[in-house]
Amino acid sequence: MTPQDLTAPHAVPQRPYSTTPARLYAAAHGGPEGRDAYPPDLELVDGLARLGLDPALIAHHSRDFHRRAVTHTAHALGISQFVDIGCGLPAQSRPNTHTTVAAAHASWRVLHVDNDPVVRAHADALLRTSTPGATTVLEADLRDPDIILDRAREVLDFGEPVAVMLLGVLHYLTDADRPHNIVRHLVDALPPGSCLLLSHTTRDYAPRAIQRADELLARAGIQAQARSREAVTRFFDGLTPDGPGLVPVHQWRPDDPASAALPASRIHTYGGIGTKPSPALPATRRSGGSGPGAGGRGGSV
Repeated sequence: MTPQDLTAPHAVPQRPYSTTPARLYAAAHGGPEGRDAYPPDLELVDGLARLGLDPALIAHHSRDFHRRAVTHTAHALGISQFVDIGCGLPAQSRPNTHTTVAAAHASWRVLHVDNDPVVRAHADALLRTSTPGATTVLEADLRDPDIILDRAREVLDFGEPVAVMLLGVLHYLTDADRPHNIVRHLVDALPPGSCLLLSHTTRDYAPRAIQRADELLARAGIQAQARSREAVTRFFDGLTPDGPGLVPVHQWRPDDPASAALPASRIHTYGGIGTKPSPALPATRRSGGSGPGAGGRGGSV
């Protein structure tokens, strides 16, 4: 196992001006990150704003949830191995996943995954110059989870808990992509004690505006499907909710009361963490008995 998987700089696609989720997010965030956006990305952000949405506010609170969720998982839950799927362009003004994890652990590993070649090129350049730790970059698509899992098994220790991050990525999969099956496949492969960190756009607060936003993205070549809280909750099936469970991202373990007081109808995004429990032991083993029915409670925990 090598500490880094940094190959030759990856080729930038032949059509760099087609809008991608990574550059759309950079355009919405603005500031230093906005330098990576092109005019079509900025025009699409303006179109979303004309629908009554606030792309900059949504991007800000989504990124802040990223920071708090990774910090909590690394520090409070003690996990030092992360798979950041749909990682997007490296942040310029805020901590990236690997820098947050490195601040919590002397020994750590992060696998960054994105299907955008531009993200790969930027990440390779950044990590080659500024990251001394065990960081790997993989160009792959969430729709091919086995490719991600195969690489994760090569660079991470699956004998220890792993945190899988799906922040702001699942709403780019439609129901035809069977996203719940993909997430279940990823989680099933993880060792006990592992975590799922997830955020997802919702249509609960402004269904018509969000539907029109999905249609606008589709015309720009980006498929998207916002989901209800019930549909997002299903991604955590079989997992134990951490802390507040699935809530609007700005209300998940907030460190800024003023931000937490914002109406959820301005953020349109849910977030949460779920932990994979250890498999239940048979009643006979838990009780130390040797025959049927030992333990006296029919296998209840």
